[in-house]
Amino acid sequence: MIIDSTYSMPDKIAEIIITEAKEFFNNNITDSSKMLVSPKRFLNISNITKEEDTELQSLVKRFKKLNYATDSLITVKAKDEDYEVVGNPDIAKAALLADIPYVPINAIRN
Repeated sequence: MIIDSTYSMPDKIAEIIITEAKEFFNNNITDSSKMLVSPKRFLNISNITKEEDTELQSLVKRFKKLNYATDSLITVKAKDEDYEVVGNPDIAKAALLADIPYVPINAIRN
């Protein structure tokens, strides 16, 4: 598991590690290659239009009920030190608008 700590406090990261470890061991999960990254790493809220904000409100409301991460995977491409969203951009935008600290990503190469 990889957790990007750029935008989170240590207590939030510790909470995530404990929660994810419990889920891993209690549900016999065999894939431990989860990557959690802040949507702030690849999106800027000023780049989301008012129309997109309006269209995404149902997702935003759903995401605001979450503790720290969405369950929807976002595909990103490495771009210098950051990432570019190439899959599920609406999920990424809604997570940013809902102020969700993390989203699970699948990072691909060019």
